[in-house]
Amino acid sequence: TEGIVLDSFSPAAAMPGDEVTVKGDYLYNVQQIVLNNGVYVTGDQITAKSRRELKFIVPSNAVTGPVTIGDVDENNNPDGLIPNNVPSKEELVIGDPTIEVAKECVLKAGNVVTVRGKHLDMIKSVSFGGLNVDFEVKYSGFLLEAALPAEAVEGDIVLVSYAGKEFKVGSYTTVIPTNVEIAPESRYKAGLNAVVTGNDLDLVTGASLAGTALEYAYVDDKLIFAIPAAAVDGTVVLTLANGKTVETEAIELVKPVITSMTPLELYAGDENITVK
Repeated sequence: TEGIVLDSFSPAAAMPGDEVTVKGDYLYNVQQIVLNNGVYVTGDQITAKSRRELKFIVPSNAVTGPVTIGDVDENNNPDGLIPNNVPSKEELVIGDPTIEVAKECVLKAGNVVTVRGKHLDMIKSVSFGGLNVDFEVKYSGFLLEAALPAEAVEGDIVLVSYAGKEFKVGSYTTVIPTNVEIAPESRYKAGLNAVVTGNDLDLVTGASLAGTALEYAYVDDKLIFAIPAAAVDGTVVLTLANGKTVETEAIELVKPVITSMTPLELYAGDENITVK
């Protein structure tokens, strides 16, 4: 049989997208290349192949480690062929992405953060304050975008590469509603509406009046709710998805006022008492 032989590869260090040349013998039998973290290079990623030389493109999820060539594509092996895998003695050194560090910023839930650098396709995960989020890499790895989730609190924006290396992009704080005020449409009475105004009230996910949950509507940048019959005096607490809260000033609800009651002298058996 024509046993594959791996003599050397070059360059010794590379980045994703670079072409690596392997020297050896019977290399036209090679069907796969396996890098250190179990990344398989097959198909069109092997760009040239002859008896004594083959070339392949380094994928974005490669990490530093030996180069192993094999004569069977183990991910496409319906006949159950037994592979011959030959590892290199030297390691292929994979560099790190280059990331521009940003200054501290203030972010509102839903804001898209843009990270610039090189080889950002080497990033495996992105987190805001420890909360992992979805992200998108654009322009051949020069730009990465991720949106701040509503559940995130202030912290660091951290990128982690496939090699497990962490890159702190910057710190951020989160927006909360400001200039919050409350007013009645007519008066603070059970069943009547009250209106909360302020900035960024679209962040609110819950509201309560002195512990009584409120059903509210967000209309024209305002929160409108009907005062529940079970409500008592107190502040309206607005809750955000990340657990932060904002309070209005305390309100005092309308109380019943007795102006008269008749009769003032009662006898057992009297049926009617009138309260006004």
